[in-house]
Amino acid sequence: MYRHILIPTDGSELARSAVHHGLSLAKAVGAKVTALTVEASFDVYTVPASRVYEMSGAFAEHAERAKAHAEKILNGVAEEARQAGVICETVQIDRQGDGRCQHDMLRAHANLRLSLRQA
Repeated sequence: MYRHILIPTDGSELARSAVHHGLSLAKAVGAKVTALTVEASFDVYTVPASRVYEMSGAFAEHAERAKAHAEKILNGVAEEARQAGVICETVQIDRQGDGRCQHDMLRAHANLRLSLRQA
């Protein structure tokens, strides 16, 4: 059956429901899970013209906020998995750069991918 389940999450109520159901399924079939969150890339157009000279600082602030947001979401999933007795790996990907490549790699290793679509 399923050995590895990929659970994408953005921390929303819908995603929390998918996480809960994914972990329940993983526990029932003895699968491990990978929880994945994808953070928005840095948008240079949101930096005011008056701060263009501070672009690297703005990028660093964005990266720090994105990392903190992802950690909050993924730590919650990891804790829920721990309580359920499910092995859980967490991955945070930025939309920019190699995010697509990493996402494709994760999809290739998981034999079940949960979707965050409402019925």
